Amino acid sequence: LGARMPSGRRAAATVQLLNEGAAGGHLAWADSRVRLCDTVGAISACVPGLFDSGTFTVQLWGSPLNTAPSIPGTNRVVTGTSVAVSVPGATRPFWSYRAGVTKSKDVLTVERGRSAPFVNYGVQAFYDFTITYDEAHGKLILATAT
Repeated sequence: LGARMPSGRRAAATVQLLNEGAAGGHLAWADSRVRLCDTVGAISACVPGLFDSGTFTVQLWGSPLNTAPSIPGTNRVVTGTSVAVSVPGATRPFWSYRAGVTKSKDVLTVERGRSAPFVNYGVQAFYDFTITYDEAHGKLILATAT
C-alpha cells in the first residue's frame, strides 16, 4: 500500500477511486468498487469491480455482462470470445485477451441470477500487470513492463 510504481514499468491505466471518508487518520478508498468498462464479445457495460488476488477466474455478475455466451452446461464464457477492459471515457482498452480454459490466465465465468452488475477481475490481472495502490491519492495504477 502506498507503493511507488516500480522502475522499468509504464502505466497502462490509472483509476481514481471514490473517497469513502477517513478512518484512523487515513483516507479510505472504495477499492472494491473500481469503475471500469468491460466488453465481452458484443456485450459492453461500465460497472464497478474488484481486483481479487484470491479468485482464479474473472467473474461477470449482473446484467448485461452475465448474459455473455457460455459453453453449454457450464458458466464459462465461450473459448475465443474477445474481452476488453478500459477506463471510462478512454478511446481504447488497456487490457484485452480472448476467453480460454486456463485458470488464472483467461477463464471468465458468468454468474447467473439476480445481482447488481459487478466484475471480479480475479488473479489474472495480477499476472498481467503490476498493480500499485496509491493510498495517499486514492488511485490504482496498472503497469506493464517497458
